[in-house]
Amino acid sequence: MTVEGVDVFRALRRAILRTALVADARDCGTIARDFLVWSQLRQMITPNTPGNAIGVSRLAPASPGPDSARGLIQAMPANRLWMDAMRDMHLCPAFSRDDLVAAFVSYREQHEDFKTLAATIVAGLAIDRSLNYGDYSVPLHDALAGMVGLGTDQGVRDFWEPTAELLDLLGKDQRLAIAEPMVERVTFATWARMKSSEISRQVLQVVTGKHPATRASMAQVAASWVHPLLRFRGTESTVAADADDMLEAAE
Repeated sequence: MTVEGVDVFRALRRAILRTALVADARDCGTIARDFLVWSQLRQMITPNTPGNAIGVSRLAPASPGPDSARGLIQAMPANRLWMDAMRDMHLCPAFSRDDLVAAFVSYREQHEDFKTLAATIVAGLAIDRSLNYGDYSVPLHDALAGMVGLGTDQGVRDFWEPTAELLDLLGKDQRLAIAEPMVERVTFATWARMKSSEISRQVLQVVTGKHPATRASMAQVAASWVHPLLRFRGTESTVAADADDMLEAAE
C-alpha cells in the first residue's frame, strides 16, 4: 500500500475512535475524560519516560518565574497541599508502569476523588504555562480565583501569608505606606529612622496581626492584608481601589 493509503486508514482509525468516544460520552461514559486527564498528566509529570508522548503535544513551557520566587512559594504553608497532591500522583502505578494498557486500566480503577485530583493537577500545570500570558492580570485566572474563594483578601490569606522576605522586595517608603494607616501615630512616627530590616520586621508584625500598636479599628484589615499585585480583579479590595482611583481622576 502507498504511504498515502496508509495515512488514509490512519485517519479513518482516528475518526472511528473519536466518534466511538463521543458515543460513549453521550451514554454518560467517562472513558474520554479519563483518557484525557490520564494522558496529559502522565506526559506532564514524567516527560522523559519512553512511550509517554501520548497526550496533546507541543505544550508551552512552564513559566518558572525568578529564582527568588521559589523560596517564597515553598515557604507558603498551603504549598504543602500541592506537594502532597503531586506526591500522590507520582506514587500511583498508573503514571509509572511501562505497560501503557495496564497503566490506563489502573487509572480507570482509581476512585473518582483521585481522578478529580488528577484533573486538578493538570489544571494547575496549565496555569503554570499561562501565568505570563497577556497582561499581568489574566481574566480567566481572575474568574477561576473567584470560583475557588479567592475573591477577597481573606480568601487569599487562607492560602498565603506575608513574610519578611517578600516585604524586603518593596522599597522602604512602600513598606512604611502599608503600615501607616494601621499603626498608632505616636509609634509609627519613629519608624522612618529605623534600618530597612527592622522596618520589615515591624511591618510584618502589623500585617500578621501581632503588632501591639496596631489600631483597634484596623486590626482585621491588618491581619488580612494582601499586596495589590496578589489580588485578583473583582475582589472587594480591588473594586474599592478602582472606585477610589476613579474618584481621584474625576476630582
